Amino acid sequence: MSRLGEMIRAGASLEEIAQFLDQSSEQVRIEETRSLGGKDQARLFELAEGHPADLEQLVPNQAGNGKPVRHFGLNSLPAFRKFEKRFMRGENGEQIWGYNHQATMGLVGPGYFVVDAPESGQDLLIDYTRIPDQQPGADWPKLKSNEALPTRFVFGGLQDRLRRVSRHVSIGHAWRRGKPMKNWFVLCREELPH
Repeated sequence: MSRLGEMIRAGASLEEIAQFLDQSSEQVRIEETRSLGGKDQARLFELAEGHPADLEQLVPNQAGNGKPVRHFGLNSLPAFRKFEKRFMRGENGEQIWGYNHQATMGLVGPGYFVVDAPESGQDLLIDYTRIPDQQPGADWPKLKSNEALPTRFVFGGLQDRLRRVSRHVSIGHAWRRGKPMKNWFVLCREELPH
């Protein structure tokens, strides 16, 4: 059983959880976040209310424009739970582009998305209803609409609401066409050199 899961179930505060994660090594953070069940993820999302993630959380300024940053993820679905989201700042630096790197990518596509800075007091949105206006990187999958088949069944009309848990960890909740889904996910950003 994971320490993070125990903390969530015991009613730890978001500050206590953040302190534990911030003081852990990258490997421990990834293991702890990737051990959470769906109920723990849903509880963590509620606990993080009022703490939206921001663009710096996804791609720290030190990464620079055009450099990909990996986030190791786990969702609450019954299968294909482990995945990565890869993010990079767009050319103007004011928008983030990304895709889902996962085992099913060859079948359902990369699931490209766009992220803008959130409105004040609002959750950050990972928006699959929009894709980058150009190919993000030469080594990234070919840019593909999320409304094309079969991609539409997974990413069509999808928007993920993302909240900050700690310096490297965020928690998300999937919405499709304006309605919440019973699907949460946790992300742990890779360490970047200083």
